[in-house]
Amino acid sequence: MMQKAHIVVVCILFTLGLSAQEVRQAEVTYVNDQSVYLRFQSTEGLSEGDTLFNQNGGQACLRIQKISSVSCLAERISNCEISKGQIFEVRLSADATPAKEEAPEVLESPQVVESSSDSLSRSQVRDRSNGMRSKGRGYLNLSLNNGSTISSNGRENYRTNFRASLKADSLFGQDLSLEAYGNVQDFRRSFESNGDDFRALIYNLALIYKPSNHHQLVVGRKINSRISSLGAIDGLQWEGNWNNWRAGAIVGSRPDFSNYSYNANLLQYGAYGAYDWSTKSWTGQWTVGLMEQRNQGAIDRRYLYTQQSMRWGKWSWFASSEIDLYENFDTAQAGSKARLTSLYLSMRYRPTSRLTLFSSYDTRQQIIFFERYDSDIERLLAEQGARQGFRLRGDYRFFRATHLGLSYNVRTNPTFGNRSQNLQAYLSHHRLPWIGGSLTYRFNKNQNGNLNSEINSLRYSRSFNSGFRMSAYYRFASYRYVLREITLDPQHYYGAELSWLLAQDWNMGIMGEYSQISDQDLFRMYLRIQKRFKF
Repeated sequence: MMQKAHIVVVCILFTLGLSAQEVRQAEVTYVNDQSVYLRFQSTEGLSEGDTLFNQNGGQACLRIQKISSVSCLAERISNCEISKGQIFEVRLSADATPAKEEAPEVLESPQVVESSSDSLSRSQVRDRSNGMRSKGRGYLNLSLNNGSTISSNGRENYRTNFRASLKADSLFGQDLSLEAYGNVQDFRRSFESNGDDFRALIYNLALIYKPSNHHQLVVGRKINSRISSLGAIDGLQWEGNWNNWRAGAIVGSRPDFSNYSYNANLLQYGAYGAYDWSTKSWTGQWTVGLMEQRNQGAIDRRYLYTQQSMRWGKWSWFASSEIDLYENFDTAQAGSKARLTSLYLSMRYRPTSRLTLFSSYDTRQQIIFFERYDSDIERLLAEQGARQGFRLRGDYRFFRATHLGLSYNVRTNPTFGNRSQNLQAYLSHHRLPWIGGSLTYRFNKNQNGNLNSEINSLRYSRSFNSGFRMSAYYRFASYRYVLREITLDPQHYYGAELSWLLAQDWNMGIMGEYSQISDQDLFRMYLRIQKRFKF
């Protein structure tokens, strides 16, 4: 196995010998729970569907949705931490050229309007989006991932994942668009396992009809951003808007609990109303809705939810809550009773361009679907406080290329008196002298009544000409079980990643990792091939 570790080291040394390239970078100008707005020097050569990577390890975080001459609107594709002022980069082929000098067209968030000269109103954003749709622009992204794990004890497994996402506007020359996203997974193991060997999952498959700026009709499977806590909805969704007011309704079902397929027995329906506002000093959104979910015809859950987001100067707030309106613990006494089951509050403050502070309070609890968990009600009720937590995070930018981040989380369980604390920190520099690239150190320490852990990691990343990008990392982890006074052997991980743009629409990546865990050696290898079609 040590010979395989040497292969990883050779890959690292080989990539360090490549010459540097300039990649297209963008700065986050606004971010909320749904969308991210970024500003480039130029968007020449970019396309809808392109992926944006962060500078702390090159993780894929965002996918471009709309483009203007110097800015873009993007959607999240992972759980990356994203904040205003953060720098992301997109990898282009060598034939991408700078834009010609002209008056910039800015695609700006309607919630951060600062002046009429450099921002767009809400209606302008909608009009521009419709203009793009009328051109018939769309894309098809295909991705093939293959992963292999070889162990010194003979436990080997192989995984293949094929992923596809599609967006097509102006179908049949009408105000009709199609969205789709899904994957196919195949697992092979050298040992017995209860896991599925093959899975085909569809996360999004919907036809969207938008005859005007005031109405939208969705048929199929799609997550509604106004009620994202529901997850995917199979059925019919309608939304209308009049100036700042919005109203919507859904009727359909939930995906099957076990295999995510269509299940007509999990009926759900509801309605919501919303109000969006934007003034010189205040911007915000407010949504309230009522939902009912059933299982085999019986009530599974009935609840009221609210969601609010506001921005004022250097402050921003977000809040969401859910109130269950039906209890069925005792079938003989089933009936209406209001109970707060979910509350999430967050606040962000940016006193200077260098410092960002964030805090949140979370009391979201285990949701009880009565028809599904009939025998586990008492256990679920006893664990309701396990998700309560308070979080503080700060990010300081010493210079344009140097960032320091600190995060502290505390979670309490009033039922068992258990307390969990988590401390995270990172220090990152994106323009190393002489060798170039970025270097990031991360620290994570967790303590609770049962387990203490500590993880340290160091990652170096750099982009090269001809579309190459590489990163190398080392991670050290230690665990100690407090109640049993057992300390596990330290765990060491060594890895390297390579990715390169073969052509404007082709991307390939490979990753190798060697780990030492007690007396077991593991070697992992991942291969990724991506292809984008534009039409």
